[in-house]
Amino acid sequence: MKLNNKAHALMSAFLIIPFYLVWILGYLNVVSLGIYLFLEKIFSIAFIIGITIALGPIMYKIIRLARIDAYFLSVILIMTIFIALGLSLSYIKYLTYNATAWDLGIFEQALFSAAFYHRLLYYTVELYANPSGSFLGTHFSPILFTLTPIYYLSPHAITLLVLQAVLLYIPVIPLYIMVMQLTRDRGVAFVTSLIYLLSPGIASPLYFDFHVEVFIPLLYVITVLLILMRRWTLAMISMALFLTIIEYTPIIALTMIIPIICMLIKNRELSKYVVHVALMGIIVILYAIMVPNIMGVLNPHKASLATYNPSTIAGYSGNPIGFIQYAMKYWVFVKQSIITNIQQKIMYYVILGAPLFSSLLSPLWLLPAMPYAAFSFLSTYTPYYSLGLQYTMYVVPQLFVAHVMGINRIKQFKRYVKYVLTSSLIISILLFILYNPLSPIASQNLYVFIWHLNSVRVKTINSIIKLIPNNASVLTTNSIFPHIANRIDAYVFPMSIPNYNGYVLNMNVTYILMSISSRGSMAGLLKAEAQGYGLLAAADGFYLFEKNYYGKPIMYEPVINYTIPAGEFQLWSETFTEAINYAQGTIYYWPRGYSGTFWVGPFYLTLLPGIYNVTAYFMITRPCNGVVGIFQATNMVGSRIYASTPIVCSYFKRPNEWVGVTLTLIVNDSSEDPIILRCINMTGITGVYFSGVVINQIGQYELKN
Repeated sequence: MKLNNKAHALMSAFLIIPFYLVWILGYLNVVSLGIYLFLEKIFSIAFIIGITIALGPIMYKIIRLARIDAYFLSVILIMTIFIALGLSLSYIKYLTYNATAWDLGIFEQALFSAAFYHRLLYYTVELYANPSGSFLGTHFSPILFTLTPIYYLSPHAITLLVLQAVLLYIPVIPLYIMVMQLTRDRGVAFVTSLIYLLSPGIASPLYFDFHVEVFIPLLYVITVLLILMRRWTLAMISMALFLTIIEYTPIIALTMIIPIICMLIKNRELSKYVVHVALMGIIVILYAIMVPNIMGVLNPHKASLATYNPSTIAGYSGNPIGFIQYAMKYWVFVKQSIITNIQQKIMYYVILGAPLFSSLLSPLWLLPAMPYAAFSFLSTYTPYYSLGLQYTMYVVPQLFVAHVMGINRIKQFKRYVKYVLTSSLIISILLFILYNPLSPIASQNLYVFIWHLNSVRVKTINSIIKLIPNNASVLTTNSIFPHIANRIDAYVFPMSIPNYNGYVLNMNVTYILMSISSRGSMAGLLKAEAQGYGLLAAADGFYLFEKNYYGKPIMYEPVINYTIPAGEFQLWSETFTEAINYAQGTIYYWPRGYSGTFWVGPFYLTLLPGIYNVTAYFMITRPCNGVVGIFQATNMVGSRIYASTPIVCSYFKRPNEWVGVTLTLIVNDSSEDPIILRCINMTGITGVYFSGVVINQIGQYELKN
C-alpha cells in the first residue's frame, strides 16, 4: 500500500527533527556532552532514513523517467561520471596538501564542532576578526546545519568533497525536467543538460576547497521549476532553504520575484497567485532585514550586506542601497574601478555566458545574475572575476535558467532552435577543453596534483602528522590545517594582522607544525623558543615542536631539495616585469634594457641553525658578457647581508637553459631577523627568467632541546 504525500512528510519529519532537538538541548547545556553524543549517534542515522523517505517519491519518479526516456538516462550516466571525476580529482588535491584552511578547513572545523560539541558552527581560523568563533558571524549560512548529521556519521574532508561534487552536478536533473516542462522536446533537454555538465562555471568550485555556494544551483533551479509547476508550498520551502545559503542570496531572491511576477502577468495568473508571490516577497524581505541583526550579535565587526574591504568595490564600504549616492559623488573613482582589469572581467563573463547566448532572449530572467555581475565589475579584487573559485555560483545557475526561458520563447522555430543549440554545444565543448578544471589541458586543471600523490613531501607530512595525538591542540599552516581540522583546538597561522607575533604567542597549543616558508613560521619559531617547546620532528623542511618536550627528535632529516616556486616571491616592480602562468606554476621575467630590483621574498623564510646551499634558477634569453644581477640573503629590511653572489653571464653556457646560482648561507641563531632572499642590481644586458629557489642543508644542525 502506497503512502500518500502527507504520510511521507509526517514520517520523514518524525525521523529528521529529533537530531536538531537534541542539538538544541546540547547547545543550551540541558544534556551532558556524553548523553548528547550517544543520542546523536542514533538520531543522525534516523535523519538519513528520514531524508531517504522524504526523497522516496522523487527518486521513484526519476527512476521511472529514466526507464522510459533514454535521453534522461544518458544525462544521469554522464552526470555520474562528472561527479566521480570531480570528486576524485578534488580529493587528490586535498591528499597532496593543496587544500587550505580558507575555506575547507573552516567548514570542516565548523561542522565538527557543531556535530560533536553542539557548538554554533565554531571555528578558530578567524578569531581575530570574529571573536565569537561562530561561522554564522562571518557568513550567515544556516543551511550548513543540514549537513551536520551527515558529517556526524562521516567526519572527514571527503564527506564535504562528495557533497560538493553532487550538489554541483545533480541540478542537471531538475534542469532537464524544466526544459521538458517548457518545450516538451527531449533533444533540447539533452543538449541543454550537456551544456550544463560541460560548463567551466559549474566545475569552477571543484578547483578550490569546499564552499557553501555550491547549494545555489540546486535550490535556484528547483525553486524556479516548482514555480513553473505552480507547486507553491514546495516552492516556498525551496526558497526558504535558498535564503539560508549565505547572506547574499536574499538579493538574488528579490530579483527573482520580478520575472516571476511578469510571467504570471503574461499568463494572466497574477490575481490567482498574488497571495503566494506576496508571501514569498515578504519572507525574502523580512529575512534580509533580520540577518544583519543576527550577524551583528554574533560578530560586532560585521553586518550583512556591507562591503568590508574598501578596495573591493570602488572604495565604498556600506549598505549597497547607499552606493548609488556614493557613485554619483565619486563617479571618477567608480569609473576607474570599472576599467581596472576590464579585459579580464569581460573575458570572465564571455567564458561563463558564451554558450548561453540565448539567455539574451529572456532579459528578465537575467536580472538575478545582475547584482553579482555589477558588483564584480566595480571590484578591483581579481578573485571575484577569476575561474577556479566559488563565485561563479552567483551567476551561472541564473544564466542557465535564462537560457532555458530564451529557448522556450523560440521553441516554435525548430530549425532555429537546432542551430542555436548546436552552436551552444560546440562553444561549450571548446570552453570545457580550455577552461574546465576537469579538462587535462586547461590552464587550471586538477590533474596536475596526481603527480604529487607519492611525493616525498606528502609522505613526510603524513608521517609527521601521525606523531600528533588525535585530540591534541595544534597550531599549523594553511595547507596542513584541513588535515587536522577535526578537533576543537586546531589553529592556523593567521593572515597579516596587527600584533601578529603577540596573537600567535597568546595561542595555547601543545604542538606547532610549520614549514620553512609557511606564513607565520617566524612567529611560530619565536613561540617555540620563548615558551618551552622542543623539536619533536624535522624533515623535508617541516618542523614539529611539542611543548615541554626535552628529548631528542623522534624524526630528523636535513633539508633536501626544499623548493620555493617563483610565485611565492614578490616582483619588486610590476611596470615592466612579467609573471607568466603555466599549468606547472608561475615564472617571472625581467626584460632586456631595464635595471633595478627583480624580486624579493619569500616573507616567511625560517631556517633552523645550520649551513645551507640556496640555489636560485635563472634562464637568459640571449648571450651576454658581464654581470646579470646579484642574488642575496638578507634580513627583512636589507640592512644585514648574510650571503651574496653575483649572477655572471659565464654561468650560462647557452640561452634558454635553466642554470642554478648558489649561495651558501650560515644560520647561527634562529631568533635573528627573518631571512629574506632577493635578486637586485639587474643590469638589463639580457632578458632573464626566474623559476624559483631550492634549499639544501649541507651542515648538520645541533639539536638543542
